[in-house]
Amino acid sequence: MNDNSRIRIQIVGVVVAALFFSLLARLWFLEVHPTAAAIQVENETLRTVSTPMPRGLVYDSKGRIVVGNRVSWAITADSFLRNAPRDGSARRAVVPKLAELLGIDTATIEHRLDDKRLGPLESVVIASDVTAEARTRLAEHPEDFPHLGLTPLAVRAYMTPGLAAQVLGYLGLVNSTDLARHNDYGPNELIGRAGIESLFERDLRGEPTVARVNVNATGSVIGDPVSTTPGRNGHDIRLTIDADIQAVAQQALEAGIAKARTEVNEDLKPFGLHNYRAPGGAVVVLDTSNGNVVAMASSPTFDNSKPIGDQFSALTSAANNVPLLDRATSGLYAPGSTFKLVSGTAAVTSGTRGIFQPFDDTGCYKRGPKFTV
Repeated sequence: MNDNSRIRIQIVGVVVAALFFSLLARLWFLEVHPTAAAIQVENETLRTVSTPMPRGLVYDSKGRIVVGNRVSWAITADSFLRNAPRDGSARRAVVPKLAELLGIDTATIEHRLDDKRLGPLESVVIASDVTAEARTRLAEHPEDFPHLGLTPLAVRAYMTPGLAAQVLGYLGLVNSTDLARHNDYGPNELIGRAGIESLFERDLRGEPTVARVNVNATGSVIGDPVSTTPGRNGHDIRLTIDADIQAVAQQALEAGIAKARTEVNEDLKPFGLHNYRAPGGAVVVLDTSNGNVVAMASSPTFDNSKPIGDQFSALTSAANNVPLLDRATSGLYAPGSTFKLVSGTAAVTSGTRGIFQPFDDTGCYKRGPKFTV
């Protein structure tokens, strides 16, 4: 072998070795440092599923539960049925049977399946508070109801329907505005819409359980979760409201409104006598020793134990005097004689009048030669 042959062999050997080490380095890089493509593939096969935890309880001033949680059995549809086309065989095989089982029309079920607020992996609640008869039929004949399941849900329980309804508030499904403001909320979550439920939303909500799951090409979950971050129940809250006094205040308010509607409004004599309309009213009871609110009633009121969505149009109707309005905090009223406490205190404090000096109310008040109030 001459010198030229040896040089050629050495060059070929160097090239082969360089290619080998290049491939080895690339393999090591792919194993240790995943590329953007690898990260994208992993993100496409791993999805995050958030499950809300039970909300905190609300107690009155004596430690009695006024807002709690209860278990509601719901029929849910999985992501496969949700993503199936309306005229596809999957929905045609299920929706009519489910409508017959629940006693509702198929359009309502289709509307709930097509809810765009939900994520691609989330199941949708078709009906809650399902009867024992419907649950039994669904459990005994799963072949007739594919892609449907029974799920226990923790739902809000207002222990005395209508008690302090405006004070306690209610829940509603999150909307696009809520999701833009709270990026840690899921599209199928409930959020406080009014009253205590809204004011203390962060405390009452707690933290949801978050799971990372594998999905296949159709978006169906495969196997057990890859990882799970445990959630936390919401914090409990204790109010200054006394449930007993609240009930008495509401009863007295309704009785007062009913009595006012039987009395004649003398101011309307020139136009013919008419009774007072008395469309609504409010009562606030304070503890004079510390200023605590022990009762706050507003009329007309509503039954907060029923889903607000089912009665929302009626509750926001002007003809019904808008029962959702809390007249104790949002109504506009003339101050009346209660403001005499302010003016009387100012007169005594400034030395204008003595604390025991009587005042003859003639309808006006003169202060100096030029000022008359």
